[in-house]
Amino acid sequence: MAPTLRPRRVVENTSAAPRGRRTAPQIESTTTNAAPPIHRIPAEILSEIFQYCQHEPLELQLVNGKPSKVSTFSQGWIREVTHVCQQWRQVALNTPSLWSNICITEGNRNPDSVRVRIARSKNLPLDLHVSTWDPHIVSISLDVLSRVRTLALGLPYVMHQLIFLPPSAPLLTSLGITVLIDLSGARTPPITEQAFFERCATPNLKQLALYYYSINWSQVMFPPTLTHLTIAHVVRSTLTVAIPRTVHILTALPLLKFLRLENTFSANDVFNRAADPASPLPHLEYVFLSGNTYPCLHFLSQVTYPLSAKVYLKSHDIEVLLILRSLVSPMQSVLGMSGRVVDGIAISPTQISFHTQDPAATASEPLEPETQLIPALEIPGSQCFFTWDISPVSFDEEFHFDRLISRLPLQGVSYFHVVGGVYKKERRDYWIQLLRVMPNIKTFAFRSGGAGGDTVPAVPGILALLNHLDEGASLMPQLRNIELDGILLRRSRKVNPVKELSAVLDSRRGVEGGAVEKVVLQKCVGVHRGDVELLRRSVEVEWDGFQL
Repeated sequence: MAPTLRPRRVVENTSAAPRGRRTAPQIESTTTNAAPPIHRIPAEILSEIFQYCQHEPLELQLVNGKPSKVSTFSQGWIREVTHVCQQWRQVALNTPSLWSNICITEGNRNPDSVRVRIARSKNLPLDLHVSTWDPHIVSISLDVLSRVRTLALGLPYVMHQLIFLPPSAPLLTSLGITVLIDLSGARTPPITEQAFFERCATPNLKQLALYYYSINWSQVMFPPTLTHLTIAHVVRSTLTVAIPRTVHILTALPLLKFLRLENTFSANDVFNRAADPASPLPHLEYVFLSGNTYPCLHFLSQVTYPLSAKVYLKSHDIEVLLILRSLVSPMQSVLGMSGRVVDGIAISPTQISFHTQDPAATASEPLEPETQLIPALEIPGSQCFFTWDISPVSFDEEFHFDRLISRLPLQGVSYFHVVGGVYKKERRDYWIQLLRVMPNIKTFAFRSGGAGGDTVPAVPGILALLNHLDEGASLMPQLRNIELDGILLRRSRKVNPVKELSAVLDSRRGVEGGAVEKVVLQKCVGVHRGDVELLRRSVEVEWDGFQL
């Protein structure tokens, strides 16, 4: 087998020959490098290949405490590409697009290197990622702001006022500023009198993300071209804004699609039942709110948005939620907006999600990548339009969430999905009260919340609720389907859960509105073919054949 030819590095020895003349080893190296097929690839193809060397695949990482898809772009590609051979180096140096994406951190903040990379990019639009404590590097970066298309700044709080701004950034479409502050609250940044976009004209800015960036809310107005807006502060920050002012600012953004507000609202905001008519946000597709539950719900009740919009609420004040009566009115406004009907509910130990089958709730386009990072409880054939998350706290017996849900407009719910051990048998009476306000449930689904199955909702939860009678009638008179997913149904000498379930289904047939037509078993532990045959004497059974 013939030996494989490998490219050899160019070795320059200027002391061995006069300038302009090549030594014999150099001539041999050039000839050898020209022989392999890889060195006959056209320059334009090589430059296209080098583009892929700049970026690693997107990874899911925690950024500011939340999951985010982060590009692992670095400057390591420079050595990997330009230090291989003379041909590769010349191609790389003469490809401006390779130098238009510049990442500057504390580890590579050499001013001369930054200037060289900017010069090699020629006149192409720039994507700058700057995270440094060096004001000189920041100044060099902002000097070319007129060419910048994407700008991500990570700056210490003493520099966050950005005094070196040029008057205009005509190409800027995406701006992200993270102020590096002491999260313990020992050093809070002062209020910025003029924000970045007030001191620098940004006529094409579409995406804006501000993390811990202090704003004078009484004066700020965001560019009307924005489609994505993220504002995040630390928990219990003093840099909050009143809800009426927030609504006023957002209604001046007619193209806004994506809105993320974290710890932005003042905890002192009070829901006003005599408030002005809700303000429209006609293009809004996704809303993520975190902070105090009451002002977040108050904000949602003060705006209107398309039925296809998805809302995610992350609560930070679970101890306040014990006063549930204050949440009923704004929650009713959110769920019933524009006459929407809630068709399904999914409940886990840390989340409640509300779903609808209204065709108007179907998004016309795929969700943004940011929204796909947020886990949502699913219900087949419906769209989740509102999710309430209280993790890491759980909906346990101390938080009477069922008392809140029982006061909401849920008469149209046809699909009820319980995930994990959220059902507590000692609170059976409250669950019965909850199910009474949902008389039209047709499908009752139970899914395990962890590996190995979950016995809590299966036995005694399912049997107790299915066997309950209200004045001689079944608790869920329209129930026709029961779905069990990942539930532990393993029998013992004294207990056979499948046999008990079959007996309950038989007893319901003799009660008005009690007949169940179908049982679905998916990945249920302990199910055998004999159990399935037993159930089929009472109802139709759909079984995936899983046996363990």
